[in-house]
Amino acid sequence: MEDVRKALQPGYDRLFEEFKNLETQIKGKKIALNEMAKSMGIRLPFPQVDEETAGGKIRPKLRMDQFLGKKLATAVAEYLSLSGKHVGALLWPEIVEGLREGGFDIGKSKAAENAARRTILKNTSVFKLVGDDGFGLVSWYPKYRKEKEGQSKKSKKRRRSKKIVTAVEPKALE
Repeated sequence: MEDVRKALQPGYDRLFEEFKNLETQIKGKKIALNEMAKSMGIRLPFPQVDEETAGGKIRPKLRMDQFLGKKLATAVAEYLSLSGKHVGALLWPEIVEGLREGGFDIGKSKAAENAARRTILKNTSVFKLVGDDGFGLVSWYPKYRKEKEGQSKKSKKRRRSKKIVTAVEPKALE
């Protein structure tokens, strides 16, 4: 019986984790539908969800080893993805708390947290700074991505238009 349990445990754990992630996504979609209903002035389709969440944000359920051994940018991107686009950008302290909950060793000092924040700030291809201290994924902001692509195309055109002048040796006198 113990052998069967050992054989099935990894599959069970993986399936259970997938279920928890789906549950979080469903809860997020319920919140989004409630927000739309509020904006339209109609009855909330899922009133119980508003009671379950604090401030409309859901903290994803994390394994204590979820981010263990991962690089900082990978862990932050995964945490933001788990939180979901419907929640939107998260404040840096919320991200740090989530990373620690998921087993990422970010360090306990304020200096370590600030160094990690600066690293994420530099990764503009993945992360978008929102306000002073919020971070979202660039993929959540298609307009921002198009503007950024437009800027990079302009800079490529400028580089191409620059002429390179090289020195020409004068012909030797005969």
